[in-house]
Amino acid sequence: MTDILVVDTSRLTHTHDYMEAIIQHAEWRPREEIELDERWRQVIPYTIFTTPNSFVFSYCRKGGDERLNEKMSFGVGGHIERCDKEVTVYDTILNAARREIDEEVNVKSPLNLVYRGIIYDHSDSIGRTHIGVVFNATGFEEMRTKDLSFCDFYDPTSVDMSYLETWSQIIIRRGWW
Repeated sequence: MTDILVVDTSRLTHTHDYMEAIIQHAEWRPREEIELDERWRQVIPYTIFTTPNSFVFSYCRKGGDERLNEKMSFGVGGHIERCDKEVTVYDTILNAARREIDEEVNVKSPLNLVYRGIIYDHSDSIGRTHIGVVFNATGFEEMRTKDLSFCDFYDPTSVDMSYLETWSQIIIRRGWW
């Protein structure tokens, strides 16, 4: 069984500082036991790649969670595993973000990752079991994908929202690119 970083959903209901709640109350749980359990939010680093002219990297999801299949995504991310563990919870999340980036894309230059905020969404089954920690990646000179399909850089203001996964729609509404 793979342990992943989660936070008890009840710890998030009476706060507006979701990052602080994650930092204070995150724990490791077997993924298989909590994958669809709405009592737990799986902490997901979600990194958006933005060019100097504000274009955002986007790709079409294939495989993985079938609830996201065929949806366009602005974010690269995934579950935080014990191999990502650092001294602090925040550094653990950042380490997981870098690992996920390394798994999905080839970036030639060092990345600048800037924390943007939290996606805490209740609108669908993905949102009710996950919480997104959003980073913006800038400073890259060249980027190639490893296994992502239909990917390119887009002006986020001109994308048809109906093609986007929910979290990418939230990114556009909040202007986090």
